[in-house]
Formats: sequence, structure tokens, C-alpha cells
Amino acid sequence: MKMTQRMEKLLIFAKSKWLMEIGQRVNISPYLTHLSDWVMGEIVEVENNPYRGTIIAAKDSLGRIYWGEKDYFNPIIDDQEGEKLKDIICERIRQLETGEVKAISNEQVFAEIQNRYGF
Repeated sequence: MKMTQRMEKLLIFAKSKWLMEIGQRVNISPYLTHLSDWVMGEIVEVENNPYRGTIIAAKDSLGRIYWGEKDYFNPIIDDQEGEKLKDIICERIRQLETGEVKAISNEQVFAEIQNRYGF
């Protein structure tokens, strides 16, 4: 099935809900790095700040550490996890298109992903 705009949005939504853990690979936003492109790194610290939310510290391959709010980090999902996400999203979109379900929210799709695969 071809990825539609809604499927792309659901995939982005699912990534945004991903739990960040020490050791996880992430892409670091140019907003934090002041570089022209996203940089790959690994999470070295996760802090739950009562005022700013989840704060992530990640180290890149050159040993530079960047920190900021969770929104500036995108988890790097391996092919197997990505395929699982895509399968669920495709299944839900097909159900919407065929009328098997009336409506489904992004939250419901993500809850199903968490329940089915423990992400």
C-alpha cells in the first residue's frame, strides 16, 4: 500500500510519542546543533523537568553533547520496528477507507501500537 499523507502524519505522531531511553539512537535537530542538517547521536541522559518537560542529552559521534526538550530529538527506528508501525497504520487506514470503522484518532492508533508491540 502506498503511504498517504495521513499515514505519514500517523508515523510522525507515533515517533513523537516514543519513550526516550538512555542508549537509544536519535537524530538531533539543527536548532540545537547549529548545523545545516540533523545529526545522529545517542541519548546519554533523560531528565523529567517539572517546568520544561522531558529534557534529553545526546552525544554525537565526535563526542559533542547536545541537550534540549524532547521535541528536538527524533528516535531512529530500525527497519523491523518501522515495518511494524507501517503495518498497523496501513491496516487502520484500510479499515477507514472500507468503512469497517467510522473514525479513529492518532491517539487510538498509537495506543494499539503500544499494546501490540510494547513500544
